[in-house]
Amino acid sequence: MSDKTKYIYLAGILDGEGCLSVTAGQKPTCINYNSTMQVQNTSKELIDILQAKFGGSTYLSKKQTQTTKAAYMWRVLKKKHIELLLLATLPYLIVKKEQAKVLLEFVRLPREAAVETRKNLYERLRKLNFRGVSVETNTQDTSCPDVMRESVLTGDSESEPSVNSVVLDMIKAPIPWLTK
Repeated sequence: MSDKTKYIYLAGILDGEGCLSVTAGQKPTCINYNSTMQVQNTSKELIDILQAKFGGSTYLSKKQTQTTKAAYMWRVLKKKHIELLLLATLPYLIVKKEQAKVLLEFVRLPREAAVETRKNLYERLRKLNFRGVSVETNTQDTSCPDVMRESVLTGDSESEPSVNSVVLDMIKAPIPWLTK
C-alpha cells in the first residue's frame, strides 16, 4: 500500500468512525486543553491495523455484553503526531475537513498561547462535533422536484433491478466536490 493510499484510507476511516477533538480537563488552578484523534470500532482487526500503520495506542473501550459487541479504541494524543496525520489526511477528508482544520490550528499553537485562544478552538470544535437531533430524511412531502421520492431500484430478488433513467442521469453527472 502506497503512502498516498494509506492516508486516503485513514481519511475515510476518520470521516466515518473517527473523532477529532480538543478536551478540557479541570486542574486545581486552571483548565487544561488537550488534542485527541481517535477511532472506536468493534473490529479489533481495524484498530490493530491503525496502530500498526499510524502509531498511537489501542485499548478495549467497551466490554462485550450479552447484547453488544466489544469496542476498541485507537487514539493519538501527541500534538506533533496528530499534526503529521492531519497534514497527510486533510486533502482527502470530506466529512471532518473543518474539524481537522481547527484541530490542526490547535496543535500548532505555541506553548505560550493564550488560554482564550485555546478555549476558542475548543468551543469551535465542540460546535462542529455537536450531534444533536438527527435530520429527518423522509422526502415524501418535499416540494423540490430534483429530490428522489422513492427507491430508485425496482424488481425482486430473482431478477436484476432496473434503475430509473432520470436517476441514472443523476448518477452519471459529475459530483461537484470531486471535480474541484
